[in-house]
Amino acid sequence: MLQYVHGGDIQNAMPPKAFFDQYGTYMKVLVGLNGDPSFVERLRKFIKELFFREAKDQITDMKQAEYVFEYISSAQLGLLTYWFQKDMEMPAPQLAKMIQTLMTYGPMKLLSAKTGPV
Repeated sequence: MLQYVHGGDIQNAMPPKAFFDQYGTYMKVLVGLNGDPSFVERLRKFIKELFFREAKDQITDMKQAEYVFEYISSAQLGLLTYWFQKDMEMPAPQLAKMIQTLMTYGPMKLLSAKTGPV
């Protein structure tokens, strides 16, 4: 996962478009306001585990890392939830690129970018 943050092709980490076409409606329900909290928590845990596996050799402060991974998982899950709520109006590759840019440069850099949308 970290290789995608540092300039790798994040499209390789995304499920194919057919996945979202087939399961997008279900995902919207599961992560929505009246969704399944246990599913959301499992998804958050999965995201944190992905980042931990990729970064474990670079972690110098485990307590701090736990907070960082919580931040990352919450941010990504929040974006995905919002995307599903908006009926996936942004193409998945564009969303993936936005997540990559946010992870690499942070939200303020993305907001101030003069190069247009991600």
